[in-house]
Amino acid sequence: MYDILAAGWAAAEASETLALQCAQELRRHFPVSFCERSERLRRHYLKEAGFSGTPEELAAFLRAFSERKVLRSVREAGEGGIFHALWDLAEEEGCGFSVSMKKIPICQETVEICEYFGVNPYYARSRGLFLLTAEDGGKALRALQEAGIPAEILGELCPGRDKLLRQKEHSRCLDRPQPDSLQTFLAGRGALPETAISARQAEGRR
Repeated sequence: MYDILAAGWAAAEASETLALQCAQELRRHFPVSFCERSERLRRHYLKEAGFSGTPEELAAFLRAFSERKVLRSVREAGEGGIFHALWDLAEEEGCGFSVSMKKIPICQETVEICEYFGVNPYYARSRGLFLLTAEDGGKALRALQEAGIPAEILGELCPGRDKLLRQKEHSRCLDRPQPDSLQTFLAGRGALPETAISARQAEGRR
């Protein structure tokens, strides 16, 4: 079968949204520098990795790798987070997968912000995170990293229908996709319309 890679970070979009919408509350519990970095999380870590483009340009770079046959497929995670994207990938391929939980890329800021608000980062909005498949995951990983694109090999697509999440010596099957945990949280607080969220995120990236 094929290797599964991830480029970007799980729920970075969700933690950026929370950092912008709940800025005053977060600043009472976290350092200002932490909060400011969290509002621009994807841009900050892409720059640290050595990627010269913006988060919005990352998709074009990855599709160029696909056209060169380094990658077999490129899928952006979105609503429902990385677990939803993994489920959809396997369903479209008509197979299962085996993925290491510790390999799923997630920023420490995202972990802390999602934990504070009770948002599950694995089911939270994750635009800017891409699931990739490749015949040779090691070769694809080296090519991505040379281009400054942060990536990890998560596991592989497998025959059958089991969707396995590995954690140390234990494995469990991924349940059917759940509602997006960020949207559920925001709805409980009387969320801003999507356009307002996007506008505030764009302002925070400047």
